[in-house]
Formats: sequence, C-alpha cells, structure tokens
Amino acid sequence: MAKTEEHQKAIVLRKEGHSINRIAEILNVSKGSISSWCKHINMTDEQKSTLYRKNALHASHSMSKKFKERREAWQEQGRTDAANQNPDFFALCMLFWAEGSKRTNELIITNCDPLMIKFYLNCLRRYFKINENEIYIRLRLHLGNGKTIDEILSFWKKYLSITDMQIKKVDVKQDKRENPTKKNIHLYGNCQLLVYNTEIVQRLYGGIQGFVNKF
Repeated sequence: MAKTEEHQKAIVLRKEGHSINRIAEILNVSKGSISSWCKHINMTDEQKSTLYRKNALHASHSMSKKFKERREAWQEQGRTDAANQNPDFFALCMLFWAEGSKRTNELIITNCDPLMIKFYLNCLRRYFKINENEIYIRLRLHLGNGKTIDEILSFWKKYLSITDMQIKKVDVKQDKRENPTKKNIHLYGNCQLLVYNTEIVQRLYGGIQGFVNKF
C-alpha cells in the first residue's frame, strides 16, 4: 500500500473514532507515523468517550489476564513445592486447607490455641522467609479470667515475636453475667493470623492440589 493511500486511510479511520494503536494495527504502520498523520484531527466528545471506555475495558481485560497467568504460575510452583515433600510446606498446606479462610491474596488462619498459631507462623517464616511487615494478627478477647488486656497483648507479642504495629485489631468482649459460673478457658482469646502475600496463598493452593493428587 502506497504511503499516500495509507495516510488517507489513517485519517478516515481516525475520523471514525479509532485509536492510534488500532489504526497502526489495521494498516501495519508505526504508531509514530499514524500519530503524525492524524494530529490535526479533532475527535468529537462522543468519540473520545467511546474510545476511553474501550481503552479502559481493554486495560482491565489485559490486567485480569496478567494476574490470572501469574496466579497459575504460582500454583504450578506450589505443585512443585509439594513434590519436594518439605514437612513445613506440608503442614502449611494442610492447616490452611482445614483452618484457613480462602481468599485470593490473603492468608488467614484463626484459632484459640496459641501453640497452633505459633507453629503455623514459624513454618511460614522458615519456608517462605516472609517479610515481617506482611504479618499481622487480630485478637478477640474475653475478659474475666484474671488477665488484663495489657497482659494478653504482652503475651502474644512475646510468644509470636511481633511488635505493637503488627497487632491490627483487638476486640474485647465483656462478660455481662452477674454471677458467671464458668470461666472462659481461652485465657488469651482468639487469634487471627493474617499474611498479605498473594504468591504464598496461590502456592499453598497449588500445594494442596499437589498433595491431594498423590493419594
């Protein structure tokens, strides 16, 4: 196709409301040439609005595809991790499968047994070498067992080796009974461990699949 013919077709397509990228694709011409040829053309507000919506939709689809491919790659890595039969990874997968909240990019484990929370966190630290600023806890406390809030918070910080900044939220439930006959046996409340790391979550999903396929 001659340059003058390409030039004229580019102008027609631009007046129809096509994007520079789309015109370059149709005519197999560089975007720089198309931009130079069409720079004098003023699109209508309706054309601009339509083009904006198309571009936003295309960007959204492209981003969704990219994220999906990334998740699938991490899940495949998780299946490879499972094949290596590391005991820490096995424990992480099985407890996440049984106790975890199934999110796309958050690992959440909730339990009232401090030993279980500590065990899981230690496995995470050993296997994934996670950054401490990705680790948080939420606490739901029941008072009335002789422990103050400060004592309970100090326990969790020392037991899990975390800082005040890693305690994301504390909910306190008061015992409103006048004469409680039974004390709450969970002295240190209910702990929710949160790790904000999409790669870890997706590798655990893949690891679960890998372990299940062995049986």
